[in-house]
Amino acid sequence: FPRDGIPDLEPPSLVSGIHATAASATSIEVSWTPATDDVGINGYVVRRDGVVVATVPSAVFLDEGLTPRTDYEYTVEALDSVNRSGGISSPVVLETWARVLEADAPWMYLDSGPPGRAWLDRGFDDSSWEAGHAQLGFGDNDEATDIEKGEFAYYFRSEFRTPNGREVLDASIRLIRDDGAVVYLNGVEVMRSNMPSGPIAHNTPAASTTGGSEEDRWFTESVDPSLFTPGINVLAVEVHQRTENSSDVSFALGLDAELSDEPFDTSPPSAPKNLTVETKSASSLALEWRAASDDRGIDGYIVKRNGTKVGYSDGLTFVDTNLAPNTTYRYKVIAVDTSLNEGPPSLSRNGTTLADTSPPSKPTKLRVAKATGTSLKIKWQHARDQVGVSHYVVKADGNRIGTTSGRSFVLRGLEPDTEYHITVAAVDTSGNRGAARHIRQETEPYFVRRTAVAAGSHWRFLDDGSDQAGAWRERTFDARQWPRGEAELGYGDGDEVTIIDGGPGNDRHIATYFRRKFRIADVGAVQQVRMSIVRDDGVVVYLNGIEIFRDNMPSGEIGYDTKALESVAGDAESEWVTVEVPANALRNGFNALAVEIHQSGQRSSDTSFDLELILNPHLL
Repeated sequence: FPRDGIPDLEPPSLVSGIHATAASATSIEVSWTPATDDVGINGYVVRRDGVVVATVPSAVFLDEGLTPRTDYEYTVEALDSVNRSGGISSPVVLETWARVLEADAPWMYLDSGPPGRAWLDRGFDDSSWEAGHAQLGFGDNDEATDIEKGEFAYYFRSEFRTPNGREVLDASIRLIRDDGAVVYLNGVEVMRSNMPSGPIAHNTPAASTTGGSEEDRWFTESVDPSLFTPGINVLAVEVHQRTENSSDVSFALGLDAELSDEPFDTSPPSAPKNLTVETKSASSLALEWRAASDDRGIDGYIVKRNGTKVGYSDGLTFVDTNLAPNTTYRYKVIAVDTSLNEGPPSLSRNGTTLADTSPPSKPTKLRVAKATGTSLKIKWQHARDQVGVSHYVVKADGNRIGTTSGRSFVLRGLEPDTEYHITVAAVDTSGNRGAARHIRQETEPYFVRRTAVAAGSHWRFLDDGSDQAGAWRERTFDARQWPRGEAELGYGDGDEVTIIDGGPGNDRHIATYFRRKFRIADVGAVQQVRMSIVRDDGVVVYLNGIEIFRDNMPSGEIGYDTKALESVAGDAESEWVTVEVPANALRNGFNALAVEIHQSGQRSSDTSFDLELILNPHLL
């Protein structure tokens, strides 16, 4: 049959130049040189292992859904305009890539903050991290492993070996990330998806929010094959949110690779020779040895002390530290080749650390952090020692008070208004005691005049006219959401430091609330309490939830709409009213003053509040 009136008399040419490329573990791309025909090519028939799998219009075909690490044979046949065959081409055979890491593989993950700088290293210990299979995340209901929400970034690690230790010739990563991610192979960045350029910190947001079908999309990236090692490889991934309170996170990753035909290396290296152990100090020994040999190459050396692995060296030396003084240790060294085959151990050698006879230095910056009538809290900086400090001995006037391994100590049960000679000396792990650091300090008099709340202090206040019922008076009430201002607080007189909102001029708020906390170390040292207060119009004062003063207010229960008995005017508006209040309402630690100022009517023109609280006012 003719095409465009031109008869098709000749078959097409035989397909040539057929070529196959593995694009992943489950796909192969086949291409070829286009055939020729006297009229034109109608299409190409592609056969896989002798079976027709597709007819395509152009000289390329992507075959998908294949089995990893499997050989497939392809042929191509050209058809002209009347479907006359040009013959079946010569075959091409290709193996699909290996699936090195499955998309549902297990990962170690951290969902509780930054992991530290070393998390990308092959030798990083992630045993304290959680473990779970991909997909990992939260919020989409398609996760195999749910992780905790609330972080800007989440961290994932997977250790793997290439199958049979074969060399990687090419590789590709497939990644699901919501919102953005950075992927590292053996500490080198190999993929950055939806993340800004430059250094990445824990709180670096993703470049944009991922939503809809993009949340399940596989993003691909080729990987430099030279980054793979014959032994253990580590993929490390950080997934970042666009915002810290994002509703979902998703992560999964697959790794496909084209592998060489190199056989797996099963030959171990030789044993290192001429191991020597040299004493360096009371806490360290230095090892040195001659190199082992291997047909492929040496990756490093395992160092064992008394049969337990204590280190790994890329070179021919190792220093073992943090040892006990005057102690003998037995060492062996084992070579590891580039395929992680371990050779036989070297001959064992002993080494003995020096005896520790050097005392630690004096502690530094000894000081008194807090003094009361019956106690002194002291602090210092650590002493230095070649092995290590075990503890500190604290003395007062030559008498041993106690010991501590920390950098602070509280001397209790002291006499008020008395000077003490205090010493602190370090003792190392060998029992050597260093020279003492000295300080002299007086305890305070037991009864001391002190201003617990000064006039002009800052107060939390609530000036919105609301009904606060009774909870606001209690010691444990949380008023951190209230505004904060410096006294005098009020409006209408022109002498206020902090102006509060009294409400509309013809409908003033009747009650305004104030709170302030203060601390007392020892209530036994308080004999008397004096309070002075500026109030306009009426006031009720509570200490730790207990009413301690009421002025110009009616008796009985006080509500938010209870009016003062009378209006305060003239000099009385700024007059300090002073009263003695009961000391038994105080308690050790935090105390809370709660004050409510009430107006005499809705049309009041002003209000004022300030307060001073003095402990032991009778003392100078």
